[in-house]
Amino acid sequence: MATGLTQFRCLELVPIRWATDDGEYSEAAVLHEIGPVAGLFQVDREARSGTTVLLTLPHGEISGTVQACTPEDNGFILTVRIECAQSWLGGSYRPSVLIPLNVERSIEWPLAS
Repeated sequence: MATGLTQFRCLELVPIRWATDDGEYSEAAVLHEIGPVAGLFQVDREARSGTTVLLTLPHGEISGTVQACTPEDNGFILTVRIECAQSWLGGSYRPSVLIPLNVERSIEWPLAS
């Protein structure tokens, strides 16, 4: 990536699944933030730290590990570390919208006169 920035906001639906005590759980998670080796996903069900997740991307399936699971008003936010960085941001996968996390400081908003 030419920008040199490594963390972005995005809003992408990504199919995710993981093994549970009662079988397997899957849903379309909302990818809120993405970096070179990790992502923040909003999901409806809790996943324990250390859980292996599988993400279905347009170029194939990749795995990651839940680093943290934070309860939110509308579900849970999973911090997922991606196992194969070359299949993630800067490699084979690029969300349709990427907004640099420091966009508020990098844009000068003109005042209406």
